[in-house]
Amino acid sequence: MGEPIVVETVLAPVDGSEDSERAAEYALAIAERYEARVHVLYVFNEILGQRVALDGVEADAAVERSESFMATIEDRAEDVPVSHSTAFGFSPTMKSLHPGKAVLDAADDAEIDFIVLPRVSVSGTPETSLEKAAGFVVDYATQPVLSV
Repeated sequence: MGEPIVVETVLAPVDGSEDSERAAEYALAIAERYEARVHVLYVFNEILGQRVALDGVEADAAVERSESFMATIEDRAEDVPVSHSTAFGFSPTMKSLHPGKAVLDAADDAEIDFIVLPRVSVSGTPETSLEKAAGFVVDYATQPVLSV
């Protein structure tokens, strides 16, 4: 039998959706089980990325929403240490900036051991960056991935 998995840091990419909130709850449960910490990565969506370049008011509102969402996750964490950061998951001018790449880059930068993210939705909502990231992350991550 192989070595048991060692998990020190769990990455929970979120976008403010109910699906990503549920995935963050799974990440917290895994972290609690392994006595690990959680790093929450708030991935801004492509539509917002296009608007932020044009409108500072939209950017301020987005920051408020992300901070409120992060506070909700931190409140649920109880004894699990939580850190967080943000990333734009898409750029209309940079082909190399894909939401999945943003997640994988964050995983490498933060030395992540396990990734939990929402699975691809069938809702067709264009504003959910993580829908685009799920398959990419599952295919290319070097860490174990749980897609919920």
